[in-house]
Amino acid sequence: PVSMGRAVTWATCKAASTRTANWAKAKLEEPGFTPSALALYKAPVAFDLAGHAPATGLVMRLLQKELFRDGDFHASATDPTPPYGRTYRNAWLAWGAQRVGSYELSQATLNRLERELHKDMWGVPENDSVPADQRTYDLGTNASVLCALLSGGRLATAEKIGGFMAGMVVHQAVDAKRVLLAADAKGRLTEPADPVDVSDAGLVVFDIGAPNQVYWPLGFALRGFAQLYRATGHDTWLEPADHIAAWLARCHEDHLTQITNAKLAWGAAELFAATGKSNWADLALKILGHILSTQNPDGVWLRPEFANIDAQPMPITLDTALERMAYLSEIPRALAMGGRPLP
Repeated sequence: PVSMGRAVTWATCKAASTRTANWAKAKLEEPGFTPSALALYKAPVAFDLAGHAPATGLVMRLLQKELFRDGDFHASATDPTPPYGRTYRNAWLAWGAQRVGSYELSQATLNRLERELHKDMWGVPENDSVPADQRTYDLGTNASVLCALLSGGRLATAEKIGGFMAGMVVHQAVDAKRVLLAADAKGRLTEPADPVDVSDAGLVVFDIGAPNQVYWPLGFALRGFAQLYRATGHDTWLEPADHIAAWLARCHEDHLTQITNAKLAWGAAELFAATGKSNWADLALKILGHILSTQNPDGVWLRPEFANIDAQPMPITLDTALERMAYLSEIPRALAMGGRPLP
C-alpha cells in the first residue's frame, strides 16, 4: 500500500527503524552524553523491538546506574527532566525492563505504580511526588500504566485503571465539542486553569474539530482498551474505543499529519488486531505512511515547534525518534495479527 506519498511495506519500516537505531546508539555512546529519564524512557522498548541487543544492554546499564532507585527512574538529582509526567515515564520504563528481563527494575516499579492507585476512583496520578490533594489523573498517564501492568501480568489492577479511563471517556458526549482528559484528586474532570496559556494543556483538554490538538492520549487509550479486550474477552472494553472513534471522525484533518498522532496509529493497529475492523487498519496505515515520509535521512524527526534539528533539544529528539522506532515494529506486527500484513 501507498499512504501519505510513501510506500508502506515491512522493508521500508524496517529500514527506517534501523536508521533510527543506529543514530540513537551512536548518540548514547558520544563522550559527554548525560542520561536523563526524558531521553531514555522509551529506549528499552524501542531498542528491544528493533532487535538491537547491544544498545538495549547499554541503556539498561545506564538506567540502573544513573537514574533508578526504589521503583523510580527519576532518582538522579542532576536529571533535568521536568517533573510533569513522572508516572507516565516510569510506566514506559517498567514495561521496557519487564520486556528485557530486568525484573529487579520492573517489579519494583510496578509495585510503586500499584501503590499510586487512588483508593476510590482507581486512577494513578501523573506525578506521585506532589501532595495528594494536588494530584492530576490524566488519560495518557493511566494508559501508560495500564500497558506496564499488563506486561507484568497484573491484570486485576490494569482492569481497575481501565475502568477509570473508560468512565472518563464514555461519560462525555459523543457529539461533544470539548473533551476533558484529566481529573483532579476528587475525581472531577478539569479544565485548564488558564485556557489561553497553559503548559501541557493538550494533556487535559481536547477541542474536537480544532487544529493542532494533542492526539496521543486518545491513541494510547485506544491501545489500552484493545489490550483489555484481548485479555478478558469482554466487549465492554470496546465501548470507550468506539466512543473515541466517534470523536476522531469529527477531528480536524491534521490528525493524520500532526506530530502527536503516532500513538493513534499504534492504538488503531492494536484495535484492528483485536477486532478485525478495517477502519482501524485504514487509520493506522495512513498515519504510518506519514511517520515514514517525515523521517529525516539520519533517522530522526523534527517537531514543528523547532526551526531545525539543531534547535531541537537532544532529549526531545531522542524521545521522538525512539518512540517512532518502536511503532515501526509494533504497528506492522499488530496489522499482521489482524490479517493485513504489510507486503
